[in-house]
Amino acid sequence: IDYCYLTANPSIEQATRPILVIRERRSKGIWSLAVDKKGAYNTRITERLIAIINSIGSAKVAIKCDQEPAIREVQRETRNEMWESINEWVKNAKSIKEGGKDKLMSGGEMIILESSLVGESQSNGYAEQAVRAVQGQIRTLKNQLEDHVGGRIDSSNPVWPWLIEFAGQVMIYLYTVSYTHLT
Repeated sequence: IDYCYLTANPSIEQATRPILVIRERRSKGIWSLAVDKKGAYNTRITERLIAIINSIGSAKVAIKCDQEPAIREVQRETRNEMWESINEWVKNAKSIKEGGKDKLMSGGEMIILESSLVGESQSNGYAEQAVRAVQGQIRTLKNQLEDHVGGRIDSSNPVWPWLIEFAGQVMIYLYTVSYTHLT
């Protein structure tokens, strides 16, 4: 996971609306979320991140980010919320009889937090590559939409969050269909 802006040197207005980019290695999925500010300031962000992780369907999850405090906060909060829901599920799970033995239905869940080394943003290169792809897709969609409506669209426009998420969805399609011709 990583944060990005549409420009390398965001203006004050642009810096208030960062974009959270998520990339998953196995499926090559890319998701992008418009957020109001960096950090785990709102449970909706961690809930959305957890929903994305759950949609992947893996019991073993590694959440990797750089050393930026705001993204580390999101990383830790996501892990904590996931563990709370797993523990709640285990607490409420019923044991079943299997081969004469009681067995608790648990999937062997594992959540690993990884961080790239300080000053080594390339060690999180998989996320950095997704950031560049999403930035380009957002610019393309934004330009097309601005041409179509005949006006400017900025981060205060109500269509902005949709545009950000749609850009990620388009990237999922490009990475999973265009190159392999399969979904």
